[in-house]
Amino acid sequence: MNETAKATGENYGSRARRSAVWDFGGRLTIQGVVFASSLFLARLLTPADFGITTAARFFITLATRLTQLGLNASLVRMKELRPDHASSVFVVNLLAGALCFGALWMSSPWIGRYFGSNEVGAVLPYLAVTFLITPWGTVASAMLTRHLQYKHSTAIQVLDTVSGTLLTLGLAFFGWGYWSLVYGPLFGAVLSTSAKLYASPWRPSLLVTRRALSETIGFGLGFQAKNLLLFASANLDNVVVGRMLGVTSLGFYDKAYGLMHTLTNRMAFDASLMRILAIIQDEPDRFRRAVLKGIRATTLVSFPMLLTCACLAHLIVPVLFGDQWHAAVEPFRVLSIVGMFRSVMRPVHAANEALGAVWVQSAQQLVTVAVLVGGGAVGARYGGVVGVAAGVLLAEVIHALLAGDLLRRRSRVSPADLASACGPALLLSSFACASGLMVSVSLQSLGLLPALDLMAGVAVTVVTYAVLLLWTPFREQERVIMEIVDDLAPRLRSLLPLGILRRAPGKA
Repeated sequence: MNETAKATGENYGSRARRSAVWDFGGRLTIQGVVFASSLFLARLLTPADFGITTAARFFITLATRLTQLGLNASLVRMKELRPDHASSVFVVNLLAGALCFGALWMSSPWIGRYFGSNEVGAVLPYLAVTFLITPWGTVASAMLTRHLQYKHSTAIQVLDTVSGTLLTLGLAFFGWGYWSLVYGPLFGAVLSTSAKLYASPWRPSLLVTRRALSETIGFGLGFQAKNLLLFASANLDNVVVGRMLGVTSLGFYDKAYGLMHTLTNRMAFDASLMRILAIIQDEPDRFRRAVLKGIRATTLVSFPMLLTCACLAHLIVPVLFGDQWHAAVEPFRVLSIVGMFRSVMRPVHAANEALGAVWVQSAQQLVTVAVLVGGGAVGARYGGVVGVAAGVLLAEVIHALLAGDLLRRRSRVSPADLASACGPALLLSSFACASGLMVSVSLQSLGLLPALDLMAGVAVTVVTYAVLLLWTPFREQERVIMEIVDDLAPRLRSLLPLGILRRAPGKA
């Protein structure tokens, strides 16, 4: 059936918001589990334990991206899908996974020598088993995304995280050290892959046709090239730190980067955006409104959290993870700003992908990677882990400028539109965080426990930001808030302050 024709006249704004709420709820749950477990793991394991698995996981994540080949994104974006499209992609994924498994198994001793750590080489073959497992679930996951079945996707993601985290904590408690960070995620991958196959309407088939591959490979390889370079820009800084500063410094850097990445990844609202934007790409005005609403919704949540992290990093890191992690404070402060840029770029990337501009995105990402590696190496030499974080920030700023310009050339979304979509959240967040920081600094002079200073600073920030949102003078932000309220809890509208109700929300 022609899904585009079927979708004519449908209100995708409401559908996207419902999908986003399920996705956000899942991300919030996962965030809570990961955050809580990180508090215990930071005390059960050493920075070197984290550094060992981080160095090995770089190659694991790279190989995971290679097994997908970007063809799954083609299944999501295509307007009409035949059974041989899915089965052909599945077979290619299986072959790629087996190839990556063999390559990593054989190269593990060399990789261990590269990092100067036999432990890195020892854990890599076991982590590589993932590539014999995950290809079975990638097409099933793509089909859930295509049909906007985010209730199922969210449940599976939560299952993956919870099951893997529980096993990791148990093994770490009984003294398994860095091996707990190997077996836990592997167990989660087995369960989540099984759940994807169960929940998806698609069933594995070995049918491969040349026509199906030719129709998926163009966009898919461009998407894959962009994703591989995006992966490089998100992980090559770890390689630089591990190589130039050692695995212990890598453990500190990974703690800072991991906390930032968790916040950025979990608090985005682009889960269904690429699919919906692909359907409405021929309606320029509607496309523009959808992109900007995606940015507004994302920044309203991510900006206050990440800016709070930047302001209160000196309290957050030692209170949550212990004084032994103090060296992660300053890189975490810088990387929180990096996260703000990345949260904005997620809807922008979705828009460019929906428009088919994946090869141009890949070229831009290549520039970003070059800046990151060069800037990170210079930063590591002269500024340690903080210098590497500064190099990442420089690369992210350049990437944001390039991606915004690409969207301007391909659509009616102008740089002024992007600035107006981000500006209100930045302004409100800055005011709220400044209030929280002033309270925290004032309490520090009284000699209170750092945990109490942190709780007070965060509480003031949250209350101030909530008040600012309820009486926001920014009309478009007001519309986003009220549309979410209307979708989820219409009765709540009557309980909100009158200031936010003076205009009825518009439709997406």
